[in-house]
Amino acid sequence: MLQKLLDIEDNNMYLDDYLLKKKGISTFSDIEKANHQFELTDFLEYFKRNNLIKYIENEIENIKVEHIYKSHTHGINHNIKVMIYSLYLAHTLRLPSNDIDLLMNASKYHDTGRINDKEDDKHGLRSAEKTNEILGSSYTDINMLKAIMELHSIDDKKYAHNIAEKYNITDFNRFVTLYSVLKDADALDRIRLKYYNAYETGLDPSMLRLKQSRSLVKIAHQVNECFVKNTEKPNIILDTDIENEIDDKFALTYLLQSLHMFNLDAITIAPFYGSKYSTIKDNNIDNIGEGIDASYNTAIKIINLLNPSYKDKVFKGSTGVISNGYNGNSEAVEKIIEICNKNNKTQILCISALTNVAMAIKKDPSIVNKASVVWLGGNDFMYDKNDEFNFRQDISAVREVFSSGIDLTLIPCVNVGSILVTTEPELKSEISDVGEIGKYLYDEFCRCKPEETGKSKTIWDLSVIGYLVNPEWFEMRNVDAPGIGENGKYIFGNSSNSQMTVVTRIARDKVFKDFFQKVRMLELEKTTKDNEEKFL
Repeated sequence: MLQKLLDIEDNNMYLDDYLLKKKGISTFSDIEKANHQFELTDFLEYFKRNNLIKYIENEIENIKVEHIYKSHTHGINHNIKVMIYSLYLAHTLRLPSNDIDLLMNASKYHDTGRINDKEDDKHGLRSAEKTNEILGSSYTDINMLKAIMELHSIDDKKYAHNIAEKYNITDFNRFVTLYSVLKDADALDRIRLKYYNAYETGLDPSMLRLKQSRSLVKIAHQVNECFVKNTEKPNIILDTDIENEIDDKFALTYLLQSLHMFNLDAITIAPFYGSKYSTIKDNNIDNIGEGIDASYNTAIKIINLLNPSYKDKVFKGSTGVISNGYNGNSEAVEKIIEICNKNNKTQILCISALTNVAMAIKKDPSIVNKASVVWLGGNDFMYDKNDEFNFRQDISAVREVFSSGIDLTLIPCVNVGSILVTTEPELKSEISDVGEIGKYLYDEFCRCKPEETGKSKTIWDLSVIGYLVNPEWFEMRNVDAPGIGENGKYIFGNSSNSQMTVVTRIARDKVFKDFFQKVRMLELEKTTKDNEEKFL
């Protein structure tokens, strides 16, 4: 990845995210006015001219990866970017070699204490506590290293003196310099948290401590975009019964507007019956095939509105449910097996009955080691009734998946997914005027919403896409996967199933804010295109 960065010879490369924000955020140009922005080629030339390339390459090669937190957000790529910024800042500040060495170790291991990707002011402390294990207690200046690592995740204005006292730091000015470099380097990569979001930036430049840091805002966007575009993206399959309910239509829109983050390998159509929102008449268990066809057509309609290149990635699924004796085959099931065997890892986003996934596991059990599933289904474990739609459609499929050992994340509906409510006035204000897709989603909502004034409706399926976009918006815990009784109730304590992750809370406003912004980006893109055509 470093080589991809070093190969850049044009300052206009990897500027899409930066330019997008300049169009979408009215105050974004103030950054350039207030602080001269260093050019990327000059930044890279500085590394070459000062013989820093071999140094950073050796430091990256010597990262003890077994200690790095496994995450797309706070994992190895984030650490490398923090190392790059720390090295530049330390060198321009003319810090001695021992301080540069200390900053490299702090940059490598400052997030080793993470237990999730959410805001967590204790992870710096936990990282500091791991330094003896990682580097050995004989490491020179271990207390200074621990001090800046602990302080990096908390407010230095409030706690710097307390931390200095805790670790017996005698040279406070040196401490301030070192933690300022680390905190600024870490902050510069906050760009990644709002990547390709036209209306928000993850970094507030006014919070940067060093003037050298404030000149790197543009470069930070470019470096992050270089990493994003040259890093393998997660491979995903969306399994949906999109004609069953309107929330699938919102979810597919959200996913198609987030494709800069993922490789979408397939959209598989899942069975459903007994829907009160579907336009299909006589939608019963003996007429599932008609629902499959209708869902296929609806998926194609939305794809044609947003990204027609994906219309060949839609595959029709099972025309029955396992609970009713179905044991047939379908192009969707075959495609799931094919994709899972092709990729090192595939994430299956399931916003429907688990029939297609269960059938794929039954036909090729080896895919449980190559895939993970995020499923919206069932209700909160504390809720007495478990008659949720996706769950009751095919309880046998749920048993098959729960007992398979596949990496499973469950988003319960009642008490968890049910927080994702919206209203007609909100949708009218946010998306109804955004092209054909905005009008389509708004009209579909109005067709299905409760008649009473002021009533809201849950857009359940946004949860699964939001979870993939940013797990920080979700609270979760690991539990033993429960058994499932004949009546569909969960059975705890005597199950031989493996562990699963269960979402317990969703930050509703953050999910909807991201969804609305990504839909409105269509308007921004259209305005930009119209302006370019006028210019031509």
